[in-house]
Amino acid sequence: MCYSAQIEAAYQKLVRKTGATVSLQEFAALYAHDPGKKRPKTPKAMADAFRAGSSAAERTVWAEIQRCNQAEAAILEQELFANRMRLADAERSLQGKETKKAREDVRIAGKKIEHAMGKLADLKRADGKDRDSRIFPGVYAPVIVSEGGKLTMKPMRYQCRLAGKPANHDQRFPDTYSALGALLTVIKSMPK
Repeated sequence: MCYSAQIEAAYQKLVRKTGATVSLQEFAALYAHDPGKKRPKTPKAMADAFRAGSSAAERTVWAEIQRCNQAEAAILEQELFANRMRLADAERSLQGKETKKAREDVRIAGKKIEHAMGKLADLKRADGKDRDSRIFPGVYAPVIVSEGGKLTMKPMRYQCRLAGKPANHDQRFPDTYSALGALLTVIKSMPK
């Protein structure tokens, strides 16, 4: 069973190697989600590949990604503020009397603050790291599919669902994603 995979999000290189066309409309639609909904999980490398877009459509996708990043940054900053308040309250409580709840609040708030700071730093970072191209089940990745005899690259979730199963099947039975991992392995091993 494959738990994670490394993607190659160099679209121009993949297009040259495979002859596929990039479905920019689907990438833009992925990032153009409703502000009230949760942001789709995507690897940073997939989004950053549009940073240096040369066409108007690629720049449109990058604009959607930036809007998505700004919305996520606002949520993270609110979370950061709430956890800093929780930490300050717990530290004040510990000054008066040592309690298990206050110690746990300090520990939990500290971890959540560290996590939010790391995510904010990742959103602002322009240089790539190896972890940016790692995908896990439920995360979108660029996949090349054949549609009407033409190869097209589009974003798809790294997870396979049995035909006819409802969407909640993914959460109830999380071990249904090994087939796409095998497909990604085949794509990466294509001749150069």
